[in-house]
Amino acid sequence: MLIFISVEAIAYAIGHFDAGTIALVLLGVAALLILAAIFNARRKDKKHKKGFAI
Repeated sequence: MLIFISVEAIAYAIGHFDAGTIALVLLGVAALLILAAIFNARRKDKKHKKGFAI
């Protein structure tokens, strides 16, 4: 169900926005995934009491 909705949303975006807008949305999603990964890594490191720097 979720995959079907996201496919519909992508098709709608392609139909109603230009390529630049789609690229910005994809970059935003990628940035959120990277931030989530960094946050999870920091949370795991707190258990071991190590510093985590990027």
